[in-house]
Amino acid sequence: MFSTDNDGREDAREDARAEAETADGQCASNVAAATTACPFAPSPELFHPPRLGIIHLLAWTGIAAIYLKYCAAMGVFDFVADSTNTVQWIVTIIHGLINTLVVAAVIEGGCVILLAKMRGSKGTLQPGHWMLVISSILTIASIGCWTLGVFIKDWLEVTADIEYPGADLYIYKMYYICLDILAIPLCLIAAVRLKDAFRWRLMFWASIITSVVGCMVNTAVVGLMFIDFTTIGYHAWIVSEYPIGSILMLILFSAAVLIDLLSRVKRDWLHWLGVVSSIVLHVWGIIYFFLLMFVPALSDV
Repeated sequence: MFSTDNDGREDAREDARAEAETADGQCASNVAAATTACPFAPSPELFHPPRLGIIHLLAWTGIAAIYLKYCAAMGVFDFVADSTNTVQWIVTIIHGLINTLVVAAVIEGGCVILLAKMRGSKGTLQPGHWMLVISSILTIASIGCWTLGVFIKDWLEVTADIEYPGADLYIYKMYYICLDILAIPLCLIAAVRLKDAFRWRLMFWASIITSVVGCMVNTAVVGLMFIDFTTIGYHAWIVSEYPIGSILMLILFSAAVLIDLLSRVKRDWLHWLGVVSSIVLHVWGIIYFFLLMFVPALSDV
């Protein structure tokens, strides 16, 4: 009987001890959850995205269709329908197709990451993931800025009877100034939070520098165009369009990707989606600029 009572007291002590340990563990988990409240906070584990499936391809196609509809509504391709310049028509269609596919890819990638994080997925984002997050935010912001610029231009009615569309150039430059300003804090967050090799962190620091320089140059160009649009301002606008930043970023991209491949670093499909999308935009931006500058048939694009 006494033995049974002792056993019962020991069992009660064990139960109480187990409950205390469970409570401590729950408190610790609550503290950990509180310290990582931000869905993009660093974690010792890598972020694992959902497997690539047909739903992602369907979403990509749907977003691309919506974006094309938006471009049509904004009159982006209006002049192509009446163009008799075959070279101009082909290059413009290629330009629109590449931009549409990349825009759809980055928006979808950013949404996949955001949804996974909202559903409680843990882990540190890889470099390509951060590129998708930043690019999707900038893409959505660019759509808003461009829409606002088009409405302001139409409201002012300053381009209806002007031979050279000066108002379009002002809006174009202000559009990139706004995007550069937004890109600076986004790239800074990525550069600080990214837990990866220095070559990838360097990418985001370089993006910050190019955004700062681009913002300063474009602001100066807008000022010069207001002072003297036809000579100094126009030539400053042309010089500012040289894709020096894209060339620099492409070199850094190539080096980082090559080292990853040689080192057999394992990356997921979302990482490569972000990297490839960024590389395609930089490569095509460089090609498109030199086509516009040095192909006479494209001088009216």
